[in-house]
This record gives sequence, C-alpha cells and structure tokens, in this order.
Amino acid sequence: QSAQDPLMLETFSPDDRVAAGAFRALSLLEIAIPTRLGSASRTEIIVWWLSDERSGSARAEACKYIGFVGGVTDLDLVDIEYDRAHYETSRTALEVLLRIRFRHDETNALEYALSMPFETIDEPLLKRILSADGAASTETLRLGMQHKNRLVRLESIKRLGAIEPISN
Repeated sequence: QSAQDPLMLETFSPDDRVAAGAFRALSLLEIAIPTRLGSASRTEIIVWWLSDERSGSARAEACKYIGFVGGVTDLDLVDIEYDRAHYETSRTALEVLLRIRFRHDETNALEYALSMPFETIDEPLLKRILSADGAASTETLRLGMQHKNRLVRLESIKRLGAIEPISN
C-alpha cells in the first residue's frame, strides 16, 4: 500500500468537501489516477467521481484533477460531464477537455477551441492554445470568426488573413 492510497480513498468520501479537498491535494502532488483501486478500474473510478450522486463542486474538483493528470483515454468521460451543462462543472469540464487535448495534440486542441461555444474560460490556457503552431482548417477558422470569445475571433481572423489575404 502506497502513501497516496488513503488520499485517493478520500475522493470517495460521502462528504463532498472532504472529496474536493482530496482532489486538490492529489492535483498539487501530481499523483496519477490509478489504473485500479481495489476491484474498480480506472474508468469505474472516474465514472464514480463524476456521477450524479456527487455535488457539482466535488465533480468540478474531480474534473480539475483529471485535467492535471488525465490522458486522452479520459476525454469521453469528461465530455459526458461537459454535456450535462451543469453550472458548476461545464466551464471546468471544457477547460479539462482543452488542457488534455493540448498536452497530447496542439492542433487538435486549437481546432477544438475554435469550434466549441464558450464565452469565457481560463485565459492563460486559451492563449497557449491559440499561440500553438498548429494549422486549423479554413472551415474551422471561419467558424471561429463568429465565436463568442473575443480572443478566438481575433486569432481566427488573423490566421484566416494569412491563408486568404484580403484583396483591395
């Protein structure tokens, strides 16, 4: 039994404040999500963390933790949380989806950011994604020109101008 096991077990606490604190501690310590915990698989662990039985604040902390240490295999589970459109978790889940994508494929993260509807998200994260060298498709850049977020609109216009110079 490793020292992080008791902390990991606290993420299952019925007291959502305890679970949220455990997620924050695991994030700070950069402790990986286990492939198994007892008889539960990694997927089952994450499904429980993001289940309706947890409060929105506990699910938001779980999402943040997944964003720090999760991988592309976790995207589908976080996407389910994003699709719930819950006021406490929606923005955090979107940031996690972007953060994991950016860590593994900058172009994919750029395309995703340009095509997802949001007004505000973590600005430093968004700026890192928008400054990536990846090449977004012309169609996605055109969508980005209509985006709710000012930075996304500006970057889309800038990149589209480099592809399709404006003629006088």
